[in-house]
Amino acid sequence: MPKAGSTEVITIERRDAAGAVVTGLVQADFIWPAWLDGVVTALTCASFAEISGGKYKLALVMPATIGRIRVDLEPASGTDTIDPPVMEGRVTANDIDSVAVIAATPPSVALAANVRPGSDFSIEVYKGDGREITIPIYDDNGSLIDLTLWENFKIGIKNASQTVVGSDLPYVQTTGITAPATGLLVWAIPETCSAYNVHPAGHSKTTVYWSVEANKIADGNTKTRTLRAGPFVMRSKETP
Repeated sequence: MPKAGSTEVITIERRDAAGAVVTGLVQADFIWPAWLDGVVTALTCASFAEISGGKYKLALVMPATIGRIRVDLEPASGTDTIDPPVMEGRVTANDIDSVAVIAATPPSVALAANVRPGSDFSIEVYKGDGREITIPIYDDNGSLIDLTLWENFKIGIKNASQTVVGSDLPYVQTTGITAPATGLLVWAIPETCSAYNVHPAGHSKTTVYWSVEANKIADGNTKTRTLRAGPFVMRSKETP
């Protein structure tokens, strides 16, 4: 759900006809024809970078008007393939963070109960994707908390039985976590996240479980609290 006028980062992989990854390319080696509500629209690429292993990162500026958008990601020439080949979604007036802030101001006690810290927050990603997830963190009254009053943030991923799976699970991450005063925690999931390894080839999706915990500074780091948790669903990129 990109916001009108926002810059959306897309990670793609390019392979040749033999299936080998293609490296060393530049922005001019790619095109991204786009349509907004079925009408051709031009998107500006704000930045381009090669990551590694045939993967590239494009930052595309979304249209200034709302509507249904489709972006085809293609080689500028030749028969190479791009994964994913298409990005589709709806350009909206507000991004998900703005919606979360609005939702965090409950008009009634009933709504506050629905956003209590114990409510599940489901995360769904494609296997191998490096991406940032914004997670609203609430207090017991349903208000977003000031995360600068907390420290020692740690995010973990385990399976339902909480058993050890080789070196893949449990997965623990203590870096790549941004905890601002707004209460909207940002988790940067790396492409190297070992939890991805438990999603077997040929399966449409695998569900494990994530949680984030931290210490409140005022408690002198004597109490660890789970701030949010829920399912972590991994999907195969070739599966709709």
